[in-house]
Amino acid sequence: MTQKTRPRGNYWEVTFKKINPVLSSWNLNQDEFRTETGKQNVEVTADPAVRSLNLSRKDFRTCDFNHFTLDDSSFRDCTFDDCRFVKGDFTNVKFSNCRFNTCHFLYVSFKNCRFLDCTFSNISASAETVLFEDSTIPASAFLKALVTNLDALPEHVTEEYQRYRHFGTKAKIARAIFISVRDEPELDQMFDANRCFEIALRQKRIEESRWKELNGQITKRGFFYQLTVGGFRKAALWSIETAGFLTDWGRSPMHYVHWTAPWYSDTQNTLPRGNSDC
Repeated sequence: MTQKTRPRGNYWEVTFKKINPVLSSWNLNQDEFRTETGKQNVEVTADPAVRSLNLSRKDFRTCDFNHFTLDDSSFRDCTFDDCRFVKGDFTNVKFSNCRFNTCHFLYVSFKNCRFLDCTFSNISASAETVLFEDSTIPASAFLKALVTNLDALPEHVTEEYQRYRHFGTKAKIARAIFISVRDEPELDQMFDANRCFEIALRQKRIEESRWKELNGQITKRGFFYQLTVGGFRKAALWSIETAGFLTDWGRSPMHYVHWTAPWYSDTQNTLPRGNSDC
């Protein structure tokens, strides 16, 4: 296959390749796609006037959804493997039971979209350019799969610096997902997003107590700073996780009662009792 000399994406993206294979252009068309099981090595585009596409059991492998616009459509039981979603706009699109494996998201927006029973693995995203607006997406599944590529770092970028940056990326994306789902009727997703954001934010601050960034480089902070500030921030994370566990992250105060009631009962049984004649 003829290859281009320019790379595919940036070095921190999971879909990065030093040499990018030529991707043939293909305009998304449901009628043309009925007899096919999927697409591979294509740059997928869509006419802005196209609406109400409903695709089921399609595989997209090494595809770039570049300058891609799609409204009022659905994907069901589809697989996206080694795909890039770049400069795209999805509005009122539903993804049901879809799998996103080794995908990157850059300058892409999801407005009023639904990710239902979808799975994510080995994905990356740009925190500043990914937009979720009034969209439901499982925060824990998305953030757990979010990684940064350490296999193609240039000489001037260390693994420690890239990992440090990744904590900031996760915190920003966790916040974006929380804002997107906080007004949704599905409360479980809101509670899940709240948990993910609180934890990601504290983990970011813990890393900031270990490292100091200057001009694209990081240096370790002093031992006393790590011990005091870092210790305080770790205690704050522990406190939030404990409170979240006891209240099921806001779902129900009864979760607290469930775990504390046995302790309270035991203490009452062991307390000394006064004279009943008094």
